[in-house]
Amino acid sequence: MRYPTQRQVLVQIARLEKFINDWRMIPATAVVRNRVSLALFSKALTVARAICVLVKAGFPAEAFGTSRTLLDIYFSVRYMSNKDTEARATTFVEYAARIQKEWVSLNAKYFPDRTLELSRSHDEAMKIAEKFQSRHQWTPHGGQAKFMALEPDGFEVNELGLPITGEFDYDVFYFWTSHYVHVTIPALAGHFGEAGEVFRVRSRSSSEKDYSRLALFNTVTLLAKIAIQACRGMHEEQPEAILQDMFKMMPKFVRN
Repeated sequence: MRYPTQRQVLVQIARLEKFINDWRMIPATAVVRNRVSLALFSKALTVARAICVLVKAGFPAEAFGTSRTLLDIYFSVRYMSNKDTEARATTFVEYAARIQKEWVSLNAKYFPDRTLELSRSHDEAMKIAEKFQSRHQWTPHGGQAKFMALEPDGFEVNELGLPITGEFDYDVFYFWTSHYVHVTIPALAGHFGEAGEVFRVRSRSSSEKDYSRLALFNTVTLLAKIAIQACRGMHEEQPEAILQDMFKMMPKFVRN
């Protein structure tokens, strides 16, 4: 069975890019939600293109690992668009101050004799940074990715009338792709040598071939979900024709 190729996936990526660019939108200066949603959407499309490049170049496992970035974007966009969108988007932006604070601390720790040139807004940024206890996450919730994924949807329900969540995406694909980001034992399947044989770099890379299919499946699926959530958060119309073509493409990645 032939699966959709990276070239076919790139066609859908290009269509989504054109859909956004055709808006010719100038986000309102005083409204954060659109600026953040558009930036995250753009980042997702760029990561998607990078995944296709990796697949084409023959790095399927690396492409699969990179697809976890799309999951992170999806969870963030989903969380922001679900409710309190402007407040949550503002918190997302303000997290930059916490990162700035961390760099100042790291400079003091490792380069104590180096003086930093701080911006005029540094003191204000440090006050904002106090809102964030952890340097690792922008929401106040422990287990941030899981919390964002499992928050009940405020718009859609399942066949039982219950709010849908991103539980499957978190339990299955976030767990799975994380092994290829943090490089635990599953990520080394293509790199272990055969017992009693001379070791060669990537000697079993052929065992990773199927991850091209999975990486492209993740790309199409998550881009569709990100598009839906981003448009919802901006109160813009969905790219229905593009989404329908992507929905038709998804089952074609499934093996018999």
